[in-house]
Amino acid sequence: DCLLSRGLGDVYKRQVIGLWGALMVIGAAAGGHQMLYPLEKLTRSGVVITNSMAASEQSFEDFKSWSDLERNLVAAGERGQWTLVDFYADWCTDCKNMEQTTFRDADVINTLQNFTLLKVDLTDNTDAHQTLLKSLRVFGPPSMLFFDENAEESAEHRLVGHVSAAQLNAHLADFQAR
Repeated sequence: DCLLSRGLGDVYKRQVIGLWGALMVIGAAAGGHQMLYPLEKLTRSGVVITNSMAASEQSFEDFKSWSDLERNLVAAGERGQWTLVDFYADWCTDCKNMEQTTFRDADVINTLQNFTLLKVDLTDNTDAHQTLLKSLRVFGPPSMLFFDENAEESAEHRLVGHVSAAQLNAHLADFQAR
């Protein structure tokens, strides 16, 4: 009896591990990155969320170079908007965590509607990325810079490292009150 039950336990373990592996493969194919939530990119109705649909939650415009940043800051200023610049990379665990938590917070989303949101994806670490990092004196991701409508950075409002939704909300309130 003991040998039989022990053998069944091993079979169940293998089945669970196999099922989990299959879910991770499906989740990765759908664009998921969370090991504990392999099907995060699938909605409750079973439809895959594309990047454009996810962008409706928080719409960051990607840029790659110093000239791209300058052009976007000028355009934001012409609209009378402040700008948040997010430095991100796929290999940055804090960036991924903040993407799933901080930037999906309802209060953060609401407050950032008044901002132009820019993101530079440093995953590939190109020469243009290195030039941009050096020009702005940014060590790496995660980092956030805040610019006013005159394209001037508020250096005292620069954020480096993981930031929770509550911390970012407080920080945004302080930035807007200046």
